[in-house]
Amino acid sequence: VFISAVAVLVGACCAWNGPLVWRVLFTAGVAVGTASFAYSEAVTWKLLPNFASAIVLMIQVAAAVALAVHIGFEGFQVLFGTVFGLSLTYVCGEWVRALDTIFCPGIALLWYEAGALVGFLVSTVFRKPVLATLAPLA
Repeated sequence: VFISAVAVLVGACCAWNGPLVWRVLFTAGVAVGTASFAYSEAVTWKLLPNFASAIVLMIQVAAAVALAVHIGFEGFQVLFGTVFGLSLTYVCGEWVRALDTIFCPGIALLWYEAGALVGFLVSTVFRKPVLATLAPLA
């Protein structure tokens, strides 16, 4: 019930002003994701002596990334799309890494570059059709 209420609220906000809501949601999502990544890395490297330092680290990282995204929103979307495409092809690339070692050296690099290119195109050239498909209210 909570998730559906949030979805209805976000949909209503998108119907009111879709581009502004997308910008706010994107900025907040990237800031939270980066803060959680920084926390995970700090825990892995045993850099956090207590809970307060973890909170300060996450707030600092989230604020810095949110400011960077806000100032350079369009450029950051390009970077996000490229990294997202590259990450997806890496996650789905076990078969191509096997081909790379057995059959055709360099094919894995080509696969990753193709994923980065598709992510770049989705975040720039095809942004409006993709957003219209994923969020019909926008």
